[in-house]
Amino acid sequence: MAAMKELFGFILIIYSLPITTASSEIFAKFLDFKGTYRGVYTTCEVERINYSEFSSYFISIYDMRTRNKKIDESISHLNRLSLNVAVFLDLNCANTREVLRNVSGPDIFSNRFWLLAGRNLTLIRDTLGELEIQINSDVTVAINDSRGIYKIYEVYRTLANELAIKELKEHFLTSSENKDVNGMGKSLVMRRKNFSGVTLKGGIVLPNNFTSDASMIAYLESKGNAHSDIMQRKNYQIGRLLQEEFNFSLKLIRSSCWGMKENNTWTGLIGNNIERKTNLTVTTLVLFKERCSVVDFLPPTHTFYSSFVFRHPQNFYLRNPFLEPFNNTVWMVILVSLVSSSLGLVLCVTLSHKMPSTEASSSNIGLVIIGAITQQGTSNIFYSIPSRILFSSVLILSFLLYQFYSAFLVASLLSESPKKIDSPQKLYDSGLDIGMEDVVYNYYLFNETSAISKKLLMNRILKAKDKHVVPITEGLKLVKQGGFAYHADAMGAYRYLAETLTSTEFCQLKTVKVLPPIVTYITLPKKSPLKEFLANGILRMGEFGILDYEERTWRPDVPDCKLIGKSSDSQLAVGIENTLSLFVMLLVGMLVSVIILAMELVKFRIWKT
Repeated sequence: MAAMKELFGFILIIYSLPITTASSEIFAKFLDFKGTYRGVYTTCEVERINYSEFSSYFISIYDMRTRNKKIDESISHLNRLSLNVAVFLDLNCANTREVLRNVSGPDIFSNRFWLLAGRNLTLIRDTLGELEIQINSDVTVAINDSRGIYKIYEVYRTLANELAIKELKEHFLTSSENKDVNGMGKSLVMRRKNFSGVTLKGGIVLPNNFTSDASMIAYLESKGNAHSDIMQRKNYQIGRLLQEEFNFSLKLIRSSCWGMKENNTWTGLIGNNIERKTNLTVTTLVLFKERCSVVDFLPPTHTFYSSFVFRHPQNFYLRNPFLEPFNNTVWMVILVSLVSSSLGLVLCVTLSHKMPSTEASSSNIGLVIIGAITQQGTSNIFYSIPSRILFSSVLILSFLLYQFYSAFLVASLLSESPKKIDSPQKLYDSGLDIGMEDVVYNYYLFNETSAISKKLLMNRILKAKDKHVVPITEGLKLVKQGGFAYHADAMGAYRYLAETLTSTEFCQLKTVKVLPPIVTYITLPKKSPLKEFLANGILRMGEFGILDYEERTWRPDVPDCKLIGKSSDSQLAVGIENTLSLFVMLLVGMLVSVIILAMELVKFRIWKT
């Protein structure tokens, strides 16, 4: 037994009757009913223990008759009990109340199974009234009357700070198969889910200014401006469902921010949670490592899919559109072929002496090759067979290349334009203006996520902060106009744009993800007794599809872009942005010709003089 004590000394059983064979059976049934095999058994009559009852369990036994080291050990073990431990205590022992007072704490009675046995319920009520029992405490009391009949009570403290002692007509002693009797087999959440209308304070962050709480509630419950504050409004509806499930009312406490650590002090929602000014947060928060040590997180209720949203430019090219039909390697081969063909023709014509020297010049031959490659032909006649063969090869090459080239340009106009801006780097390299909403977590996430996200923030967004860091409504209006990419919750952005864009314009939208999906959670003060209740409620909502329903409620109805084709002639038109390079080339040619003409005139005047 000494080895057993050393190994399993963290388990405790609390009992209030002198240890007898019958009480050993009570404890064994209690262990079976709770589904655990570990316990700590304290008694003042060790010699009367029937050890055979505990042969299938790991039990540590402590003698409570005298004030000695073992009592100190029991107190120490009670203070560091692990979860799923049965605690059996005999309240008739002299030092039992002292042990209870020393081990009492905000969570000592939670996640552990306590069985207290005695003969006087009033005395037990007075003893338990001094302890920090909460609504999530698992405390069972067994009262043995003069006839040897046990009455079983469940003890917990309501959120109104009232000690509740409820007698169970059916319990683990009357159920031979340990089935669910009188609700005792149900979890604490199901047995105590009625909070009796108590008021809980919920923290929320809303950027809008409201004249009253009523106007704020009306905004949260409405579906107008559905692109704004989706996370807060969706989670408020989830909070309403939790209210109905557990019968409590919710008073909203506004905060200016989600919560950051400044000078070793937490601000915003986190700060209010830590100081217990709020019982929970209605606005969900992102789980960061430093937050885990100060608040508790419930199961996730909202995922924030943040993306850059923009109208993809039609016929958009990452390089000059007239270079798009061929890649750089092909263009280099074409250039080398033209130069080598020109040199070959000059050589053939020069050596054959069958062509006037003026027409056999390098510049003239160059014009001939350019005319051939552009399908313009030539007035020159090549008399030698080598030059004819070479020039015919150039004509065949130009004909085939022209077919590929023209077919690509026509097809690109007739078919749906590919959306080539599909990565953060391509978005960075594009000519689009880039913006975001002015919220703290945007700066943090862009700086910490990746090198390209930080680059986008520093070099593209903050370069013109006044124009690019704007409220969501203004940013989405710029997206509607085109040429602007705005970082926002994709669900909210699409909902707004679906209401303001035509079907054709909507199908031009493109999203580029820079940040991963951000999962957010409702938070509670550390070791809050509400955690198990609210977590159970959220998980049940997920199981029954309620969370999916709330998600679909805020998801916009979007047109099927596969059914929307290019239906208007205007969509076949080529814009100036695609042909600008041609006019630039013409302008450069005109300028060069004027410069050369001026140089020739000056040279002619000097020669004449």
